[in-house]
Amino acid sequence: MSRMFALVAVLGFNLSLVAQTTPKIAGSLGEGAYTVAGTGQATGAVYSPVKIYLCSAAAPPAAATDCSANPAILTNGAANAVTADPNGNFAAVLQTVLKSGSGVWVTQVATPAGGGAAITSLSSVQTVGASAKLPTIQQPVKDQQNPIVGTATASATGAAVQVQLYVKAPGADSIYSPQGAPENVSTDGTYTLHETVTLGEVISVKQLGGAGDGVSSGPVTVQALDNEREHIDFFAGTIISESELNFAQADTFLALNVDRALILPGFYPVTTSTINKSRHPGVNTFFQARLTTIPINASTTTTTTTAPTTAAGAAAPSFSSVLTTQKTGHFEAGLYIPFTFARVPLQAPKSPTQTFYIAPLGRFGFNTLAGSSQSITTTSPTTVTTTVATALGTTNPLPSTYNFFVGGLRLRSNQAPSTTYTTSM
Repeated sequence: MSRMFALVAVLGFNLSLVAQTTPKIAGSLGEGAYTVAGTGQATGAVYSPVKIYLCSAAAPPAAATDCSANPAILTNGAANAVTADPNGNFAAVLQTVLKSGSGVWVTQVATPAGGGAAITSLSSVQTVGASAKLPTIQQPVKDQQNPIVGTATASATGAAVQVQLYVKAPGADSIYSPQGAPENVSTDGTYTLHETVTLGEVISVKQLGGAGDGVSSGPVTVQALDNEREHIDFFAGTIISESELNFAQADTFLALNVDRALILPGFYPVTTSTINKSRHPGVNTFFQARLTTIPINASTTTTTTTAPTTAAGAAAPSFSSVLTTQKTGHFEAGLYIPFTFARVPLQAPKSPTQTFYIAPLGRFGFNTLAGSSQSITTTSPTTVTTTVATALGTTNPLPSTYNFFVGGLRLRSNQAPSTTYTTSM
């Protein structure tokens, strides 16, 4: 009797294994979706665990094959599999969205709870069809940008439609994760996600609800800030000028310099370490405004309280013109074309790129005198002399604004040319 009971027990156990539930993908898959759900063998007393591997191919195969050794990459990390729940339900999330015309199926690997070899079952192959319009992300997306904006498929019935931001950190082993809370899509299809993203991250937006429910945008990589193409300087100081062989005059110096890279030169990557082998030149423009002083030739009028004499008693010489300085507004603009000759590739997303470049340079602008004259008073034990220097051009038809044009070269060996524009020649 004991032997017969044991045989019946074994036969009963084997019968339960044969009755394993075949996995099945629920619903139909459309382009842009990256969530695949379905049903299969329940995880419980008979089988534990039950692993579901998602399989995909660019074109649907004639028959499903076991892909558990090389499954599609899911968002749950290196295991690349999901576990069926006690009711047999499963949901797998892909790293990239599904494309129309591709084939998708699942491989189910159920391990008997009481031990023994795992049993593999395959679902049927499903072809991904066309879906609703994919959500879009307005590009470019820059480092520390907030908000993220774009478009999705608005509801035709007025029902609530939302979008969710998914973010993947830089690196091949990183996975997409939701960031922040879902936010509503407006009636015209636009949305605004109030989340901050970082350089190098890859982002995607998934629609929740409406005709595009479950559909995701294509991946977008967060780029470097636009201000890496700009350089703005403000500086101040004092100019000491010579008067009658003495450094006797001090004037304030203020300047604002703005430089912008319109086109980056070849061999300079913005957000990737891949070398751009194009040798095209860059194009940079700049503008500068200064409150400064310049030397001028001036006519003089001298007034004394007594007749000036020298130590020997002779009359002091009288000058009809002098070289002096005058407060001036200086304005200039220009353009230079950098050609990069050497560079060190980026080693990390935020590491600087060192370059050497030479650039033909052209500048033009004007100086305009801030005043028409200046007064210098000197005192001696016997005389008080006041000299009024009037800039030439303010007492005759010549203008007090003077244009200039300059050409030359700019050489630089420093951080990338889009971020260093402080030297002029």
